[in-house]
Amino acid sequence: MGNNLHDRININHVSVFLRIAQSNSLTEAANFLNLDKGRLSRVLQELENDLGVTLVHRTTREFRLTAEGEKFYSRCHRIFNDLEEVIFDLDKKDQEPEGRIILTAAHGAASAFLPDIISRYHELFPKVKIEVYFSQDSLNIDHENVDLAIRLGKLKDSSLKIRKLGDFEMNFFASSKFYDSVSHLKSIQDVCNYPCFILSNIEGKDVVFKYGKQRKKVSLKGAITANSPDFVRDVTLKSKGIGLLPRFLCSQQLINGDLKLLIPKWKTDSIDMHLVSPSGRKPLPNVKHFSDFLFNYTKNLTIY
Repeated sequence: MGNNLHDRININHVSVFLRIAQSNSLTEAANFLNLDKGRLSRVLQELENDLGVTLVHRTTREFRLTAEGEKFYSRCHRIFNDLEEVIFDLDKKDQEPEGRIILTAAHGAASAFLPDIISRYHELFPKVKIEVYFSQDSLNIDHENVDLAIRLGKLKDSSLKIRKLGDFEMNFFASSKFYDSVSHLKSIQDVCNYPCFILSNIEGKDVVFKYGKQRKKVSLKGAITANSPDFVRDVTLKSKGIGLLPRFLCSQQLINGDLKLLIPKWKTDSIDMHLVSPSGRKPLPNVKHFSDFLFNYTKNLTIY
């Protein structure tokens, strides 16, 4: 056998690393994979030894990806999603979908993956026309002309057909230019004393932050608020302030160094992302096809 890097890497170890990174916790990843936590830790260590880099900085009080880990995760995540697409395409090779699909989502809620998945789906199945409408209003899709909706958080309408796409957490961020001015901050309260840029739907509400078994409840007031996560991110990039944002929305900026995490050990409770469809009608074949495609693309989506 050769001694090249690709000869040493166990692809199953890479898959385990992706789950660890997505869970942001060895314990949660072990529970998901139904494996012993010690075994998972050894797999991660073997992968790091094979690659010759440290992927995860881990202590008894902190667990986060290193810069190398961020880059490795970003590339491998895309590759594994491509593999899912190939498998899906082979499975559906005799079923060419066509027709129109109407999808609605909150502003910014799915901007990290929707453009990519819809463009890929269109390349594979060009006979399907997809109409996407972004709105902060939770439309009554049982009565509106909507096939699918992407919604965040707890769902009030239990009659809808629901598939969980993933979940995500929010962290505090500062631009690279402003980071040195606030890098000394160590606590949630310290951060909240600075101008904060937040989503308008959480202003004045109690937001729970967690770190291990510690939990703190904070009522946030924004110096700038908006109903668009993309806008809050862009303001954070350009201003002298601190943004509270979904980490998946900032992954490229983290890799580029344009944004930096503040008190990274503290993050909000997980927020679920669901794909919902009307309960009162059977989905058309093309809607079911796209729904399965979207679910396969995001089924391991835990935005660390």
